[in-house]
Amino acid sequence: MIKRILRILLPVGIIGIAVVGFGILQSDQPEVTPDVPQTRQWLVDAQIVSKSAQIPTANLFGRVVTPANSVLSSILDAKVVEVKVLPGQAVSTDDVLVRLDSQTIETQIRQFAADVARINASVNREAERLETDREILFHEVRLLELATESLQRFETLKSRNVISQAEFDAAEQAEQQARLAVTAREAAIREYNSRVMVLEAELGRAQATLDKALIDLEETVIRAPYNGRVTAVHVATGSRVRNGSLLVEMYDHTQTEIRTLIPNRYIEQVRKTIEHQSTIKAVAELDGRNLELNLNRLGTAVDPGRGGIDAYFELVSDSTYPELGRSVSLQMFLSPVENAIALPYEAVYGSNNVFKITSNQLQRIEIERFGQITTDQETYIVAVSDQLNEGDFILTTQLVNANDGLTVKISNQNE
Repeated sequence: MIKRILRILLPVGIIGIAVVGFGILQSDQPEVTPDVPQTRQWLVDAQIVSKSAQIPTANLFGRVVTPANSVLSSILDAKVVEVKVLPGQAVSTDDVLVRLDSQTIETQIRQFAADVARINASVNREAERLETDREILFHEVRLLELATESLQRFETLKSRNVISQAEFDAAEQAEQQARLAVTAREAAIREYNSRVMVLEAELGRAQATLDKALIDLEETVIRAPYNGRVTAVHVATGSRVRNGSLLVEMYDHTQTEIRTLIPNRYIEQVRKTIEHQSTIKAVAELDGRNLELNLNRLGTAVDPGRGGIDAYFELVSDSTYPELGRSVSLQMFLSPVENAIALPYEAVYGSNNVFKITSNQLQRIEIERFGQITTDQETYIVAVSDQLNEGDFILTTQLVNANDGLTVKISNQNE
């Protein structure tokens, strides 16, 4: 009986002990507090807005060019007898650059000069002939008058049957011959002008041919048209050239200028400055020296896809003439900008946006850019915005996820 009671109570007791132990374990477990989600704050740097008048600049890249670039060529078929210059050499006006063989031209000149002399002699001979014809005409007219008077006397005698018919016919023939001589002489005198005009036309052609040959003779000596520097020599002594063959290339180094491309974002500002008759200045760095420049003119055509307009700067420097084709960097000074803000490049998103920090949240602000300034070897963007006031904080950290409403915390606010 006792064993039966134990078999019943033992399982019940084990279960009771287990329930009590579980209760004890539950009462010793620490209390768990549920997590409350918090907004993440991005740690960033910021700059306080400070407005002032600024003179911005634009960094440009240009190339040395010149409008006075000459390509000297031959107008003759001739042999090169002497080359007196080399590429890079400085030359002065009328310096001899190349000599061509002149023997053929000199022979032609003697021939053409002889033709001119022959025609001049013919003109002089016609003038002398005119004087002679006029003098002879005077006597032939007198002979005609005598022959006419003699014929009249013979007519009177014939009417009286004093002379024979043969004698009358001889007198009449003499009068006709005298009249014919006068008529022929007068015709010769009248033809004088036409003969002289023909000779003068021939003389003009011959003189023009001679003048052309004399010009060709001068062209056998190729001279420098101005002070400059030689950029290329295309011939050597002994070579033969033809009409149009290139001989020498040179340029006027005193007319060098810097051609650069002004981006579209500066064009309006540049045009306004020009309209106010202000000179746009620039400084170019070359071989460790600064060259002063003035904007001379803007280009009149825009190539598709270039994104700007060509500008030509003239050198103000005294005697520094950079080599043609050299690349140079230059700083163009733009007109002053009032109420401008100097922003680091890290503050600008895209081309014309910054973020203002208000109550630890970002707000996108659109700005207008006006070039840049360099202070303490640091470069800043010059910008203007009516939405930014003195004392505002501008985000200066580049965030990939920067957008309106993003929560940030300024790390350098107390600096």
